[in-house]
Amino acid sequence: LTPEEIAHRLTFAGVEVEAITRVAEASKLVVGEVIMCENMEGSDHLHVTKVNAGVVGVYAQGYLLYDDTGFILYYVGKDAELAYKVGDFLEVTGALGKYNGRVQFTNEAKVNKISDGYTYSFGEPSVYTAETMPDFLASVQFGKLVTVRATITSVSDSYVNGNIVGMEGIGVAVTYPLDKDAYVADKVFEITGYALYAKEYNNVNSLYLMAVSAGEVHKVTFDTGVEGMTVDPIEFSDYTKVELPELIREEYIFGGWQEGTAFVDELTENKDYN
Repeated sequence: LTPEEIAHRLTFAGVEVEAITRVAEASKLVVGEVIMCENMEGSDHLHVTKVNAGVVGVYAQGYLLYDDTGFILYYVGKDAELAYKVGDFLEVTGALGKYNGRVQFTNEAKVNKISDGYTYSFGEPSVYTAETMPDFLASVQFGKLVTVRATITSVSDSYVNGNIVGMEGIGVAVTYPLDKDAYVADKVFEITGYALYAKEYNNVNSLYLMAVSAGEVHKVTFDTGVEGMTVDPIEFSDYTKVELPELIREEYIFGGWQEGTAFVDELTENKDYN
């Protein structure tokens, strides 16, 4: 809520707000529940910080942590053992550094696992259009859950790069993916992940994500066999379930026509479709 919205609600609740005073303006803030902040031995400006937060994302070099106040990265390093999983609740203590403008714990941090079964909900991921994506890239909301469709252009241990479908000059980069071998160059993938930051790469303004899921986009076409009757192709990814039109569903059930072999709830199980 904005300050004005809060003031409006308070006034209508019977508590009149006479004025709103802004102490400072800021953006791109990263916050968290700070349990401890002490001076670091041998430094006059660094501090040791302790944060209690849940693991909501995992990538090949660390974790994305979250509590009710915001997100923070925990970098464990290249080829380090990933000892924790999504749902673990951790106490992390250490010095903070920065990576592409995002605050993160370094690989020297000390971790105590408090519990597992940490639950959270960020709702449905946001989908941006060619009109709205440039504004989002100009001021990326750290940790925002988004879904994009992109044609994969390159795959490496560090990044999976792609061009977002329908958005000329705008790309996506999956950062240190755990499942890089699942991506195939020149194929369209639907990718859901947490927004980290945006920067230009090879003249393409790219959104960098920590992927939660990714699946190739497939297309199933139908031939009714009836002159003049057509059915639009249906696109879906490995992580998407679609509801087929009733006519197609009934014809499929009774062994009728179809090009392709995918159907409703079997989409994520049947891998023999086109």
